[in-house]
Amino acid sequence: MVSDLAITEIVSAIARRRREGSLPLASCARLHRKVLANIEAGLYIRTDLVPDTYREAERLLMAVDGIALRAVDALHLALASLAGAAAIVTYDRKLAGAALKIGLNFFPSHA
Repeated sequence: MVSDLAITEIVSAIARRRREGSLPLASCARLHRKVLANIEAGLYIRTDLVPDTYREAERLLMAVDGIALRAVDALHLALASLAGAAAIVTYDRKLAGAALKIGLNFFPSHA
């Protein structure tokens, strides 16, 4: 499953690599096109940010103790939780820890 929020975060990571000089512009453009093509080809189930997602994110922001969740991370967790996902994909240790606290696994396991 993937949301437009996740797609925008992927593109943000690609753009950051370009700014840092570790990925040339042509490669960035190619990756961006590939991500969008995979979405349009139906390789992922799309999930949308709807009012219930925001309310669940707000609940998580108030309920997950010991981890300072960013709003965007709470939205990712809410999307996964409401969609019935068993796990999320993240390289962010805080997000991985929060996922575990709400009953989601995460990949890769070395986050």
